Amino acid sequence: MNAKSLVVSIASALTLFSAPALAHGGQVHVLGTVKAVQADTLTVETPKHTEVTVKLSPDTHFEKGKAAATAKDLAVGERVVVHTRKDGDALTAVEVHIGAAEHAHHDHHDHAASAPSGEGKSR
Repeated sequence: MNAKSLVVSIASALTLFSAPALAHGGQVHVLGTVKAVQADTLTVETPKHTEVTVKLSPDTHFEKGKAAATAKDLAVGERVVVHTRKDGDALTAVEVHIGAAEHAHHDHHDHAASAPSGEGKSR
């Protein structure tokens, strides 16, 4: 492994533990624990103790394990991976994987990069 490959591997590994992260053509992925659920928003506390609020829409797809789910399946304290799209300064959930924090590490680790500053709100 050359030095450049090593640096890329280390950078990729470090970004696995930061959320939100950019992946898949600009989608922002938010990993963490459900802090609050409202009718049209979901607030996630990331491993770095920042809170990220994403909008829920009628088009948001929910999954728990490999089964279809709904927003009613979200509970405070539940681990989630949220795939979002940017709508101006806001994030809108495209997919919410409930209880599936490992999903992001296995499926998206080689696409993840640091998020722009200001995505999360510190507590």
